[in-house]
Amino acid sequence: METNTAICSDPVTLGRVVIGLYGNIAPDSVTNFQNLASMKVGGYKGSVFQEIHRGDYILAGRQGRVKKGYVDSLWRSSNKDITNPKALGLRSQGLGTVSLLFQGGLTDGIGSTFSVSTSSSVSEELDEKSLVIGRVLEGMEVISQIDQIPTFRPSGTFTQVERSFNLIGGALGDQRAARARESWVKPKITVLIMDSGILVPSSD
Repeated sequence: METNTAICSDPVTLGRVVIGLYGNIAPDSVTNFQNLASMKVGGYKGSVFQEIHRGDYILAGRQGRVKKGYVDSLWRSSNKDITNPKALGLRSQGLGTVSLLFQGGLTDGIGSTFSVSTSSSVSEELDEKSLVIGRVLEGMEVISQIDQIPTFRPSGTFTQVERSFNLIGGALGDQRAARARESWVKPKITVLIMDSGILVPSSD
C-alpha cells in the first residue's frame, strides 16, 4: 500500500498486508472480497482508505467514482451470508480482524466496504454493523502506520462545548453536524492500495 504518484508528488511505500480469510464459514463474503481484490479496475486495487478511527479501526473499499479512489459504484454481487447463521456468528477477535460492513441500499445488505481492527479489544459496535471475514496474517505494522496518519479530527482548540453542540445539532437532524463529524475521520494524506490479489499457496 502506498500513495500514488498521480496523487502525491512524494509517495512512500508502507508495505504489504496479507489477510487470511474464513472461506469455509463465510463463503459468499470471502468470494466477493477475493473478486474485488483480483479486479484490475474498479476493485480494491487503486482505491483508498476513506476513514481512520484511531485506536479502533480503519476503513476502505467504499463504493463511488473509481477516479476518486473508490470501488466502482456499479459493482454488485449476491451474498447469502446475510442469512447464514455460521457467518453471522463470527465475532471480532480484536487487533487485525477484517470485516465487511453491512450497507444500506444493497439488496443483500453486504457491500464492498471493509474494516481492519486496530484495537486489541473487541469492538461490539463494529460487530453489530459488519460481518467478520478474516484476519491479518502479515503486515500488522503497516495497518498500525495507517492508524497513526493524521485526520481532520478537531484539535485541542475545538472545545468540549463545541463538540457537544455538534452532537446536539446531529440529534436535531442538522445534516451539517453529521457531515462535520464524517470529516473528522478522513485522513489528511492519501493512503492508496497500489495492488491487490490472491496469494496461491506454495506447492513445496
